[in-house]
Amino acid sequence: GALLRQRGVGTVSLKEGGGGKWWPKEWRERLSAGRAVDVFQTEPSCSAIVLEAGPAAAGLTLTCAQHVVFVDVLSSVLLESQARARVERIGQRAQTTAWHLIGANSVDEPLRRAADAGVALDADAVRSVLAPP
Repeated sequence: GALLRQRGVGTVSLKEGGGGKWWPKEWRERLSAGRAVDVFQTEPSCSAIVLEAGPAAAGLTLTCAQHVVFVDVLSSVLLESQARARVERIGQRAQTTAWHLIGANSVDEPLRRAADAGVALDADAVRSVLAPP
């Protein structure tokens, strides 16, 4: 979230709480009450919410979002589906897109291929995916 804010993108996070001096004053009270989702959904200048895929994001409805950006390869197809489902809900009127940020020649490339093939990325699977040919 901090890097996005440095680049001028209005951003909130479920992890950061409401103490960030970088947030506009009108957001702080709502964020300190744990209402990052409310700020994301109602403040036009807040264009990103940073979430972890998993329990913290379970049950959220983010129909004002149009993009899901994954910065890590998730360990299961189910977890990725749940993360995408945050924006693909009843009431979503816009087309949605999921993005995967994968560094060229990085460990993420073979992990992403395995995830796309439906391999659950437990420790044994990761070792076999990363093993030299």
